[in-house]
Amino acid sequence: MRAGHGDPIKDSTGQPVDGLCGSLIEEVRQAITQSDWSRVVEMLIARRDPGSARLVRLSRNLECVRLRHPSIHEMIVRHLDRPIGRPRWRFDGVRDFDPIESDIQLNKPLALAGLADGKLLAALMRHARPNSLGQAQSITILETDPARLLPAFAESDLRPAIDSSRVRWYVGPGAFDDLARDLIACPMQAIPSRLVGPSALDFAPSLDQVLRAVQAHDRELGQRIESMYRDFRAEAFLAGVCRVEGSSEVRSEVSLVARRPRVLLLTSRFTTVLQHATRDADDGFARLGFDTLTLIESDDAEQLTARAVRAALCSFRPDLVFQIDHQRAEWGDLFPSTLPFVNWAQDHLPNLTTSAAGRAMGAGDFALLMSVERYTKLYDYPARQCMEFRKLTRFVDLESRDRPKQLAGENSWAKSLVYVSNWSDSPERVADRLVMQQPDATSRRIARDACDVILREARRNNIAETAGSIRRMVGDRLDGLETRSRHRLWSGLWEQLGNSLYRRQALRWAARIAREKGLDLAIFGRGWDRDAEFSRYARGVIAYGPELEQLTRACCATLVLEPYVCWSHQRLLDALSAGGRVIVRDHAAHRLIREIAKLVLRAGEPRVDSTDALRDRLDEKSRAELDRTIGACRDLSTSDESLDLVQTYGQLVLSGFATLEEPLLEALDDVTFSDEATLERRVVDAMGPADLLMAASGCMRRSAADRYDYAAGLGRVVKWMVDRLRERPLCLSDMETRDTR
Repeated sequence: MRAGHGDPIKDSTGQPVDGLCGSLIEEVRQAITQSDWSRVVEMLIARRDPGSARLVRLSRNLECVRLRHPSIHEMIVRHLDRPIGRPRWRFDGVRDFDPIESDIQLNKPLALAGLADGKLLAALMRHARPNSLGQAQSITILETDPARLLPAFAESDLRPAIDSSRVRWYVGPGAFDDLARDLIACPMQAIPSRLVGPSALDFAPSLDQVLRAVQAHDRELGQRIESMYRDFRAEAFLAGVCRVEGSSEVRSEVSLVARRPRVLLLTSRFTTVLQHATRDADDGFARLGFDTLTLIESDDAEQLTARAVRAALCSFRPDLVFQIDHQRAEWGDLFPSTLPFVNWAQDHLPNLTTSAAGRAMGAGDFALLMSVERYTKLYDYPARQCMEFRKLTRFVDLESRDRPKQLAGENSWAKSLVYVSNWSDSPERVADRLVMQQPDATSRRIARDACDVILREARRNNIAETAGSIRRMVGDRLDGLETRSRHRLWSGLWEQLGNSLYRRQALRWAARIAREKGLDLAIFGRGWDRDAEFSRYARGVIAYGPELEQLTRACCATLVLEPYVCWSHQRLLDALSAGGRVIVRDHAAHRLIREIAKLVLRAGEPRVDSTDALRDRLDEKSRAELDRTIGACRDLSTSDESLDLVQTYGQLVLSGFATLEEPLLEALDDVTFSDEATLERRVVDAMGPADLLMAASGCMRRSAADRYDYAAGLGRVVKWMVDRLRERPLCLSDMETRDTR
């Protein structure tokens, strides 16, 4: 395009653009000279001249660049006095797109070396597939000659890419220097894993040089971290927190340090609950007297990288690292061994439930677990560094805010039974997934047979309540598997398939009761709108935090339907925290834990640490009761080896989540149901003028606050860690050895 004074507006061949003449040519020329691209588009569109289509696209793209990337716009407009040719390299869908299809599906970061006709970039934007948690592919544009962007802007509408925060533009002679600077200054920015495009061969050496510069900077940070933590004593700082176990006393050690203790928390925005739990943990640590820093991606194309963590270690210099569901070993040698690392295992995930994970724990690694015995017996976790732990919540101060009667914009939640869960896969899909997870044809055949038996029993309304019920249904069908494979399949059959069937049975009851009582069943979570049975009750996704709290207070009741000990479930604690009513499905574990507490109290020894030790302290009649209780407890375990619930309860007492004298949650019996009839009675309690359910839920809330509030729970963790660090201070050599006491 030429826009010099007195020259006609010409196309890429040098011929005047059809339909542009006289005063219109002059107006367009002036608008181009002033970079008034909106005016250019307006005039050309008004003429309806097909010959000006390239100029329209160019103007639209340049207007978008002017608004989003003014420095790049300034570079480009300097070249508008040149003819805009057509690029020699043109996009071919099969040749250029198919090889990177897997990169697109896996959201691997790409770099485009030049745009040519722009159609590859346009195709990448059209085929963007953010994953189910919203993670998007990062695209880096590299172009050393700004003039080469003009043909792409004339050929393709690239406004979606220009507007997108996941596309980063590096243009001009300093493009690679700017990229190196940004990768170092913004360490969550993704490093391209593949370079594609017309200039890929020419740009590859420069990109390699950028990566070497980033790696050199990373090594320098690593050396600084090693020096900073060489003689570090974490216990001196951690012991200075102001509140431990709910006490407001300042520990004497606070005078030994010149600053507040610091905790670095790691999480990802590409999670459902964990990012919110980490946020609440940050708040809990802050209330304890910590300075806190939470590392999390700021947009959908960023990544929580080791580079970002190293930068935070250097700038923040934490005394403690905290992450949910991940071990230190998963980060390689990133963290110095003198820096304590806490993994709060909220889920029995494959990366945690292996002997390799347990054996990888060094002396500075601490694990908060839902079953210390399970992890020490089955996965070789070091008992000294494991604490029996449960979920926590952030208790809302109900007195300091107006309690809404209903969610803003809605009039019907007061007559809704609410269930919140992302467990929306049908039992049939769960079964298919379990079968496909098996390593060979024989295992898949055995898994399919077992799943079919469980699904057939479910159609007869025979729903398993415990892992033992599943074991009895399946019988000896799993005997053809080796021990470890059998255990994994047992766990899957109960924790996935049995879990799904158990929840859906109660949802079926709730749907019938709601219909007959003039109420609504409202199910929130991903995927329910696609469920054949429950799609009519799907109400979309509810945001964790204030929106969920408002819904919880507004609705008739929140349902807690999971087949395990309810007070370890986040939804129950969150509902109590928000001040709502809850209806909880009873479970055998509730009754058995109470029986054990009674027997331990009868023995007169609150620190009994095993079933055998308890048996030695009981009379003959009580021993018979204990044996019956322990026999029933075996039904709760998916393991071939029975776990010791007496030991687990004793550890819960030591970690502050339970006492022997008081119930685990006051008034729990007043909100539980065991079948369809008792569920209906609880719903009637919520609808009655006395609001019996709210009264009972309020008692539960007061009972839970001291044990399950984030500051209270994390304060107990800090004290426990300090005691162990005093017994054995950490040193650099601890990464190579492990204490298995």
